[in-house]
Amino acid sequence: RTRFLGERADVPALLSALDVYAAPSAEETFGLAVIEALCAGLPAVVGACPAVDGLSLPQVVRCHDAPPLQAGLCALTDRVRSGTATTRRPPAAIVDRMDIGHVAAAVDNLYQNVPTSRASRTPA
Repeated sequence: RTRFLGERADVPALLSALDVYAAPSAEETFGLAVIEALCAGLPAVVGACPAVDGLSLPQVVRCHDAPPLQAGLCALTDRVRSGTATTRRPPAAIVDRMDIGHVAAAVDNLYQNVPTSRASRTPA
């Protein structure tokens, strides 16, 4: 079932009510909603999601069109119903990548490597 709920302030409560998260979009800038779902311990079926690219996440099934989306949703739902799905904990790879210490260090590194004056810039 699908319901379009509009803007909500109770996202954690809504995510806890789900069995599987689906984000099948073919294009995505980052994928923050997928990160939120994974941090809520949900398995996810995703299309494009740069936020999880390069990570080995058994709770994420990739799909790019309707048949794989349906198959991915069915497989994850069967795992949840049979009790073979992982516990509702955020994947370590997501926690490591999105940890505030890691993100702050990456931002610090970025700013340390940005030229500070026009004289130090290299022409494009």
